[in-house]
Amino acid sequence: MSIPTAKLTGSLPPLQNLSSLLVLELGANSIKGSIPAWLGNLSSLVFLSLQQNGLTGRIPESLGSLQVLTNLDLSQNNLSGQIPHSLGYLGALMTLRLDYNKLEGSFPPSLLNLSALEDIGLQSNRLSGSFPLDIGNKLPNIQTFVADINQFHGKIPPSMCNASGLQILQAVYNSLSGEIPNCLELDKTGCRLWPFQKISSKQQMMLIGAF
Repeated sequence: MSIPTAKLTGSLPPLQNLSSLLVLELGANSIKGSIPAWLGNLSSLVFLSLQQNGLTGRIPESLGSLQVLTNLDLSQNNLSGQIPHSLGYLGALMTLRLDYNKLEGSFPPSLLNLSALEDIGLQSNRLSGSFPLDIGNKLPNIQTFVADINQFHGKIPPSMCNASGLQILQAVYNSLSGEIPNCLELDKTGCRLWPFQKISSKQQMMLIGAF
């Protein structure tokens, strides 16, 4: 079911009996209310996009039951609370977009179980704490890691060097400190420390950590 940009209003319609549904794409509408727990019953769901609506409340733990889900996009809503640890059960997940919400708390260690993950977006939330030290070892397939405009602190973990496919690492407007791992220098890996790939490593670290 794909109905993006259709000016839909109200809450999510009751779809809990559609156990064979593969795609639920309702992005860029005006859907309000909370994300219903029954979404976790749609066991065949591969693609779930509710981005750019007016959804509020917490992300339900039940979404961790969607074992074949490869794409989850809840960005550009007004979701609050912590990122559920249950999302770490989504072993097939390749894209996780939670940007532009009001999420709090730390980076859940359970997300390190998502070894197939290629794209993670956490931009413009209220997330805090440090990045897990072994993030690059646990997420070897990560290509895009976006975490700007949060409250993260500490260092960029050297284990990011082990994510050989990393192309974009955005972490501006946090409270990061320390040095950028040498392996992330542009001339060695091609990794884009966006949006400051044309300046020196020292300047890059100032931009990452000084805000």
